[in-house]
Amino acid sequence: SGLFDNSVFDKLVPAYYHRYNEVTGIIERSTCCENTATEHRMMYKFVVDSLVHWAEHLGIDGFRFDVMGHLPAQLLIDGRNAVVAVDSDTYFYGEGWNLGEVSNDRLFVQATQYNLASTEIGTFNDRPRDTIRNQALTRIESLSGTGSADLMGIDHIRLGLAGTLQNYELEDQSGSVKKGLNFGQSSYGLDPADIINYVSKHDNETLYDYLQYNFALDVSAETRARIHAVNAAIPLMSQGIPFFQLGADKMRSKSLDRNTYDAGDWFNYVDYTNTTNNWNVGLPIERDGKFTTALSTNVNANPSMTTIELTSSVFKELLSIRSSSPLFSLPTEQDVINRVGFHNTGLAQTPGLIVMSIDDGLRSDVSLADLDASVDAIVVVFNGTPNAQTHDIKSATGFTLHAKQQASADSVVRTASFTETSTHGTFSVPAHTVAVFVKAQDGAQGEGLSTDPDYVASPYNDTEVGIADISSGSFEAFEYDGRGNYTTSITLNAGSYEFNLGDASLTTVNLAFADVSIGASSESIVAGSVENFAFTASQSASYNVILNVESATPELTITVGNVLVSCQLPDSSDAAPFTISGDGSLYIKGDHSGWNAEAAYKMTYKGDNRYQAVADFDGDMQFKLASSDGNWTTQLWAQNSDGSIMQSNLDVGTTYDVAYENAGTDNNSASLAAGTYSFLLTLNEANPSAGKAVGTLLIQQCSD
Repeated sequence: SGLFDNSVFDKLVPAYYHRYNEVTGIIERSTCCENTATEHRMMYKFVVDSLVHWAEHLGIDGFRFDVMGHLPAQLLIDGRNAVVAVDSDTYFYGEGWNLGEVSNDRLFVQATQYNLASTEIGTFNDRPRDTIRNQALTRIESLSGTGSADLMGIDHIRLGLAGTLQNYELEDQSGSVKKGLNFGQSSYGLDPADIINYVSKHDNETLYDYLQYNFALDVSAETRARIHAVNAAIPLMSQGIPFFQLGADKMRSKSLDRNTYDAGDWFNYVDYTNTTNNWNVGLPIERDGKFTTALSTNVNANPSMTTIELTSSVFKELLSIRSSSPLFSLPTEQDVINRVGFHNTGLAQTPGLIVMSIDDGLRSDVSLADLDASVDAIVVVFNGTPNAQTHDIKSATGFTLHAKQQASADSVVRTASFTETSTHGTFSVPAHTVAVFVKAQDGAQGEGLSTDPDYVASPYNDTEVGIADISSGSFEAFEYDGRGNYTTSITLNAGSYEFNLGDASLTTVNLAFADVSIGASSESIVAGSVENFAFTASQSASYNVILNVESATPELTITVGNVLVSCQLPDSSDAAPFTISGDGSLYIKGDHSGWNAEAAYKMTYKGDNRYQAVADFDGDMQFKLASSDGNWTTQLWAQNSDGSIMQSNLDVGTTYDVAYENAGTDNNSASLAAGTYSFLLTLNEANPSAGKAVGTLLIQQCSD
């Protein structure tokens, strides 16, 4: 037909057929036509022709693919293109998991999350899903407890609200601004339509059931319902496409049964009268390891009809709010980057509070099309805490609670409010509540709300500014953080140096020693020979350089970062005693290596149960220590004290306990100034069994 690239056919997984053996009563799976390109082409064409037939003759306008990662990405793209020729309003989506015999593109380029990015073929987004279900935002210990919000998990929820886009930049819990691609749960989308936001579908417990595992027994039914409503609202308010299991609005329960495809109507019942949510109707057929009888029979987990109806009404109100504005369905990645901002982030954030804005107003830094003629900006506040919260945003003016919520069935959300002064606006939201505020547009497009209203403009505008070593002529450019700070890191051996500050040619910006002040915490900096700067490095180390330009007189500060150490450890003549899959070696596998086992990042055995890799790194990275095989069968990673994988940046020079387990898509991360680094793994035993705290990991910057 001319639609298909024959080179793709030859890479398909061998076709299979099933037959029923009448003697044994067993369904047998046998290979058919293995390595026969003709049969592969026939199967490929059969799939595409079937999709077109269903669209053309049955009017099916969307297709969902189970375990879609087992299919070639090109098959999905060609199939979608063929269907679009029949029905332009169609959508393809499915499970883009990287697993099984085809994992890591072993046989062909799979239809997985990263491989389908930018195609607008949707994949189920597991990045914020688990953190939402584990109550990263809303966990409370008891009715009198103060809560224990998971700041790292909340960062992943924020990224999910922004469409889980690779290039969206967010200030993380430690104050570092980085792209979604570089977070522990790496963002993978390149277009909002790539992303299916969900918290439950047919697999595993319903959202309501899953949330119960993190409640203390004394948490009331009403509080559980409010927390359910907050978590269910997150996909509704997210960029991308929201997806819900039937009955999510009614707090549907399957009595903690994990998978009910064969459980019948008893566990799968949905009560449209809202009399019951089907909680505790029987012993779960397939139970989670956290299941207890005390949990399933807890009266506080059994909501009343009144509570169910209120929760259903709140869900419908938020659904109506989403559908009322195109700002919740931005069409491109750049639209999301330009318009969506978060205002309670970093080190000083209020835990358990997400403040998201979507801009549709006039801006000086970027031209925004007027997508919604009724509003200039929207602010959504998710208060997952047990207490009322307020948050100030500089330059926020003219906001009111959304009309739907002013008349809400929920009397609590009706108390949410906005007040303003000459310098800032204050959003006030009651406990366990999602409140939506709008700045109405009066006629022509007006001023909205910038994604970063706290941005500090630099006096040097877009000029690249840096530090130049006079003797070597090297120039190290600063990065500007939008808060008045230019920063960089330079690696120096002990000794004396003279340097200039300014642009590379010292024509537009040229700062002399007399033009700046020296920070109180800085290493000693004095005037150099020709109006420049002189500095003595007391030890071989990387040095952090900060130029703060908030005041008329810039302030220069240089502090010690990582002390350099000798990283040369001789290789051992003994064979490595640790049983490692693949080629028998560990690698530092991450985004720096394309997630592959690259020779430059191979760990060699040094004796005494030590494994080391010495390599060059520069910037933010995600990684795990893993075997060379595509399934990452052997995985080791730095752990938190509770045994979970550490996803905040690892510090250079700090020793971390290491776990030996499969961490799924979660990764360690680090931010390394340009230089050579040692990754040293020390195991407690020669050949440890899988488990927690099997050894330690130490990252150091090298002097040799």
